[in-house]
Amino acid sequence: LLDVVPIPDPSMRGRKKTILEGTIPSPLAKPSGCGFRTRCPIATEECSKTKPQFEKFDNNHKVACLKV
Repeated sequence: LLDVVPIPDPSMRGRKKTILEGTIPSPLAKPSGCGFRTRCPIATEECSKTKPQFEKFDNNHKVACLKV
Protein backbone atom coordinates (compact mmCIF):
# COMPACT_ATOMS: atom_id res chain seq x y z
CA LEU A 1 0.00 0.00 0.00
CA LEU A 2 2.84 2.38 0.73
CA ASP A 3 4.05 2.17 -2.86
CA VAL A 4 1.00 4.12 -4.06
CA VAL A 5 1.63 7.10 -1.76
CA PRO A 6 2.83 10.12 -3.78
CA ILE A 7 6.42 11.14 -3.04
CA PRO A 8 7.03 14.89 -2.81
CA ASP A 9 10.84 14.54 -3.27
CA PRO A 10 11.51 14.29 -7.05
CA SER A 11 14.83 12.53 -6.46
CA MET A 12 12.99 9.60 -4.83
CA ARG A 13 10.32 9.15 -7.53
CA GLY A 14 12.30 6.56 -9.52
CA ARG A 15 12.47 4.05 -6.66
CA LYS A 16 11.59 0.43 -7.34
CA LYS A 17 8.00 -0.43 -6.48
CA THR A 18 6.71 -3.74 -5.24
CA ILE A 19 4.32 -5.40 -7.68
CA LEU A 20 1.98 -7.88 -6.02
CA GLU A 21 1.48 -11.15 -7.85
CA GLY A 22 -0.92 -13.98 -7.24
CA THR A 23 -4.67 -14.34 -7.40
CA ILE A 24 -7.04 -11.69 -6.08
CA PRO A 25 -9.59 -13.63 -4.01
CA SER A 26 -13.28 -13.31 -4.71
CA PRO A 27 -15.22 -11.45 -2.01
CA LEU A 28 -17.93 -14.10 -2.46
CA ALA A 29 -15.54 -16.99 -1.79
CA LYS A 30 -12.88 -15.71 0.58
CA PRO A 31 -9.91 -18.00 1.22
CA SER A 32 -9.49 -19.66 4.59
CA GLY A 33 -7.17 -18.05 7.11
CA CYS A 34 -5.59 -14.78 6.04
CA GLY A 35 -7.55 -13.14 3.22
CA PHE A 36 -4.35 -11.69 1.73
CA ARG A 37 -2.36 -14.95 1.65
CA THR A 38 -3.01 -15.64 -2.05
CA ARG A 39 -1.00 -12.50 -2.91
CA CYS A 40 1.46 -12.44 -0.01
CA PRO A 41 5.12 -13.23 -0.82
CA ILE A 42 5.79 -14.49 2.74
CA ALA A 43 2.64 -16.58 3.29
CA THR A 44 3.04 -20.03 4.84
CA GLU A 45 0.70 -22.93 5.48
CA GLU A 46 -0.12 -21.38 8.87
CA CYS A 47 -1.58 -18.40 7.00
CA SER A 48 -4.10 -20.72 5.31
CA LYS A 49 -5.31 -22.00 8.68
CA THR A 50 -5.28 -18.96 10.97
CA LYS A 51 -6.98 -15.62 10.43
CA PRO A 52 -4.70 -12.92 11.88
CA GLN A 53 -6.10 -10.34 14.29
CA PHE A 54 -5.21 -6.66 14.13
CA GLU A 55 -2.45 -5.71 16.54
CA LYS A 56 -0.84 -2.38 17.27
CA PHE A 57 2.27 -1.97 15.08
CA ASP A 58 3.31 1.49 16.29
CA ASN A 59 1.53 4.57 17.61
CA ASN A 60 -0.35 5.23 14.37
CA HIS A 61 -0.73 1.83 12.69
CA LYS A 62 -2.21 -1.61 13.17
CA VAL A 63 -1.30 -4.76 11.27
CA ALA A 64 -3.00 -8.12 10.79
CA CYS A 65 -0.21 -10.55 9.92
CA LEU A 66 1.05 -13.74 11.51
CA LYS A 67 4.62 -12.92 10.42
CA VAL A 68 4.95 -9.46 11.99
